[in-house]
Amino acid sequence: MTQAKRIGTLAFFLIFALMLPGFLLAGGQGEKAEVVTLEFWMPGQEPTIRSTYGTLIEQYINEHPNIKINYTQTPWQEWFAKLATAIAGNLVPDISGAGFGQFGMLCTQDIFAEIPYDIGDVQDWSIKTSSYKGKQYSVYYPETRPLAYRIDFFKAAGLDPNKPPTTWDELVDYAKKLTKRQGGKVSRAGLDITYIQGGEQILLVFYAQRKKGAHLWEEGGKPTFYTPEGIETLQWLVDLKVKHDVLVPSDAHALMGTAFEQGAAAMGFPKSQGLPALLKAQPGNVGFAKPTMYEDNAALTLGTFIGVYKNARQQKEAFDFQEYLYSPDSMWAIYKGILFLPSRDSLEQKFVADQPFNEVLAFCLKKSVNYNINPHFGEARTTVQEQIAEAFYGNKTPEQALKDAHDHLMGLLE
Repeated sequence: MTQAKRIGTLAFFLIFALMLPGFLLAGGQGEKAEVVTLEFWMPGQEPTIRSTYGTLIEQYINEHPNIKINYTQTPWQEWFAKLATAIAGNLVPDISGAGFGQFGMLCTQDIFAEIPYDIGDVQDWSIKTSSYKGKQYSVYYPETRPLAYRIDFFKAAGLDPNKPPTTWDELVDYAKKLTKRQGGKVSRAGLDITYIQGGEQILLVFYAQRKKGAHLWEEGGKPTFYTPEGIETLQWLVDLKVKHDVLVPSDAHALMGTAFEQGAAAMGFPKSQGLPALLKAQPGNVGFAKPTMYEDNAALTLGTFIGVYKNARQQKEAFDFQEYLYSPDSMWAIYKGILFLPSRDSLEQKFVADQPFNEVLAFCLKKSVNYNINPHFGEARTTVQEQIAEAFYGNKTPEQALKDAHDHLMGLLE
């Protein structure tokens, strides 16, 4: 082979070697994958939400370099208007959080997309909560409300802190013994419940204890609280204020925390997300118990849903990201970072062992009661709140208050 031919051959192989990666890329993986941008919105002002999801997002994009995620967090007081505007203008994100009222609207108006993948060992109560007409439209991150009590107040009242109340009668008896008065007025409540705003929550949880499986309304909005059991429940709650005088309205303390959190009540139902701050303020001085019962130990459990939109620009990628957020590892990270509680069977033992009071929280989760989907959730909730307040202030009998609420909700369905 002549020198010229050898040089030509070497040049050919050199050019081929330089072009080979491009050929392999084109022939095997194709051209470099286009970067897909997801819009992910979450409600809430807590910095723990931002930092926890920020870490999960960073981990996800490190494993998926073709994905970019724009994360936007909006305080609850601004969130409802923001999402409503986005829906009206067809400018929804790919994936977002939602509260109970919004979740119902997003399902009934066919805005959230049905989940297309198998979510695994998530507990049945959680699946039911995030479903509508038998189809699951979101993943659900719960927070629950255990019965909590101040150990020092129990001891001062001669009550055994290792034997909290277990029935409605015991709850009333304990509340009487724990109430302090000054100048004829309650200075420290025996029990902390909300009845000015949010009164429908306290009715819901005690109604579900009085009548097993009870809800405020059926899926779809038909009211179910105007029953003998519902009237008896509201009468019992009103008696706590009028007959037994063991309450201060937790609503009046909302800006500085609930009455129980401030030490202005001996027993209460704090949010599980607020327990770290409560325990830090009262180390070793807060006890937890299963909910009291009449027929059932139902516990109020609310929380946040995360769903993918039918009009999502990147729906497939959004579902992939949602599935990642609901994986066992992510669920545990979200519990540790935000205190949204894990709902997988495979995490239950680990969860119960993580903190002394988690056994009570796990029990509450399995006994969850919350809102069925209602297309008129906002107005329905406000109506029940207002009528309950009327009963507590003696302007209406409990029966009349529930009848008026029932009639108004039935009118919404016409």
